Amino acid sequence: MNLTVVRFIGLFLTALATGAVFTHVLQIGPKTELPGGEFLLVHQLLLSNYGPVLSLVEVSALLSTAYTTWVLRDRREARVTLFTATTCLFLMLLVWGLFISPINMRIETWNPGSLPSDWDIYRDKWANWHVVRALFAGTALAALIRSALYHRLPWSRPAARSKPTQK
Repeated sequence: MNLTVVRFIGLFLTALATGAVFTHVLQIGPKTELPGGEFLLVHQLLLSNYGPVLSLVEVSALLSTAYTTWVLRDRREARVTLFTATTCLFLMLLVWGLFISPINMRIETWNPGSLPSDWDIYRDKWANWHVVRALFAGTALAALIRSALYHRLPWSRPAARSKPTQK
């Protein structure tokens, strides 16, 4: 597959993932105002589609960005930004797997009528880990945008125009 297409896919999917993670950050304030039962209903309703879709988007963003990083590893000027993006995408997934997913699994077992007494601690941990994910996602997106703007591929540059000669 053409590397320009792979780079575009990585950038596009990273933008989608960053936007989705940012929606979690935007939910933090309003969710802290909700009583436990309402929080649980809203949380479970809003997030029911996130997992299946975002897992595909985020893993695909990581793989396409890692592939681009590998192919361009000898281009010093692109290596730093692409490696930064790949690392941040990996860390974003790692935070989800190690911290957020276990919280989600626990919250899925709750019902609005019988929340554990420490339910708000889990809500706050969930929120804080999503802020961390948003920072990784934003950094990855910024690195990919910088790479796309400043490190163009040699074969994607327009041919140099020759200057007209004066007679």
